[in-house]
This record gives sequence, structure tokens and C-alpha cells, in this order.
Amino acid sequence: MHAHQLGPFGVPAPLRRVSAGGGTPSPATRRLAAAIRLDPRLPQRLRAALLLACTAAQPFRSVCRLAAAAGCDRRTLWRDWRTAMGEASPVRLEDVLHWVILARALEAKSPHRTWIEVAAEVAVHPQTLARFARQFARRGLRAVATDPASAALALERAMVPHFGAAHDAGDEPVMRANAA
Repeated sequence: MHAHQLGPFGVPAPLRRVSAGGGTPSPATRRLAAAIRLDPRLPQRLRAALLLACTAAQPFRSVCRLAAAAGCDRRTLWRDWRTAMGEASPVRLEDVLHWVILARALEAKSPHRTWIEVAAEVAVHPQTLARFARQFARRGLRAVATDPASAALALERAMVPHFGAAHDAGDEPVMRANAA
């Protein structure tokens, strides 16, 4: 790939896309992207990949797909992640991707759309969305639909504090273990 084909952070220009519908990412995803941009621990390659995950037209369902889109190997992203976040980090790289999927789903959900339709739009099974909702928003999909503002706040609190310039390793939020 030639240098003129690369965008900011070395991400291939054709891959710099925004969320479904050609609009902008959800407010929660924009805040996560802003925190990622400011996090001094993140190597450039990892930062670029995470920003791509936040802005891609379709969310990435695997680290392998994200790495391919970012032009590197999945093991490289995982190594960069462990180096930046630490071996004992409560958040895994794939958790960020799952969080973005759930944030997109919350943005797409309306009273006139079922979770099945929303899950199809973000290309995951509805049970997967339900698992992500329990993991990050700490409630089921029915509760998320009943009180989306509270769910969005819980979602942000589950991920955004792990990143950013003001990140204080002594005050890390704790993420609940993944549900099987």
C-alpha cells in the first residue's frame, strides 16, 4: 500500500468509515473514541485499530477481522493491548469490540424495532446482544429497552473509564467476568 492511500494513524483510507446509515457514531462510541485518542499508553497501531472499530460502518465481530482491516496480524494487536493495558486488565481487546456492537445496537433500537431486527443489523445473534447487555449494562435487553438512557450510562461507565489521558491505574473500574 502506498503512503498516499493511508489516512491518519496509518489506517488505510478506504477503511475509514462511519456507523451504519452513513451518519456519525453514537454519542457513547464518540466518547470512547475521544478517550482512546487521549490515552498515552496506546501504541499508534493499536490506537488506529481501536478508532477504526469505533467508526467502521459495520462493527467488527472479531479481533482477527479488525486486525485484517487495520493491516496487521491479530497477535500484534493482542500484544500491543497487553503491553498497553497490562496482563491483569479487566478489559480484553475483544470486550471493546463487543461493547461497540452493543452501543450500535442501543443506538439502532427503537420502540418499533425488535431486538431480532437490531441484532441482524449489527450482524450478531439476539442472544449475543443479551449477553453483551448483561456484561456491560448489567441488565437484560428488556430492561435496556425500558430505560435506554440508564442503560447507555451504564454502558459508558463499563468501558470509557478504562481509557484516556486522565486514566489513573489506582482507580480502574472493574468489569464483571464474561457470562458464558
